[in-house]
Amino acid sequence: MGKKTILSITLSSLIGLVLFLLILGILNFIKFDSLVNLQIVAFLNQSLGIIITLSILFYLGELFSIFIFPLNIPYPLFNALGSIYLVEFIFQIIYMIGQVSNIGTFFKFQLLEHIVIVIVFVIVIIVGYIKIIINLCSKEKIEKKKKKVKKKSITKKEDIEWEEIGNMFKMAAYNLATTLKDALEPKKNRRKKKK
Repeated sequence: MGKKTILSITLSSLIGLVLFLLILGILNFIKFDSLVNLQIVAFLNQSLGIIITLSILFYLGELFSIFIFPLNIPYPLFNALGSIYLVEFIFQIIYMIGQVSNIGTFFKFQLLEHIVIVIVFVIVIIVGYIKIIINLCSKEKIEKKKKKVKKKSITKKEDIEWEEIGNMFKMAAYNLATTLKDALEPKKNRRKKKK
């Protein structure tokens, strides 16, 4: 997967919401013979506010998640608020199924609704902030490793450079010494060496 950008997140969220609204608009113009289909469309129309709100909250959560610390701090909160609306929407679907099927057991879930909302909210908040902490720690470790590698490479380069300079200095000193030695030797000795 490619790296998420503000534009890609905005476009994907906007396209998803626009497609849903288009489909819902088309469904409103279709004349259904079945009462069940009419109830489903009516339910989606009633839930439109919840759907748009949870879409916006999840969009903001995803948007803030791509930012660096501390700008990414609000993202678990947006996701947690979005999860409240999502859980509420799921329970509304359950109640709608109960209403359509005339089965009363579906309405017993009302006792669990508030408990599930609180549990999901807390879990999403905790998981979100744990992710932020883990990402922050891993980035710090990576930066420390990079700094160590840079220090090692710098010291190695310095060692090589000083070693090379030392060798060059030795060679220059040797050449100077041999030329001085040759210059100070008597001319006869030089001729003998040449022979």
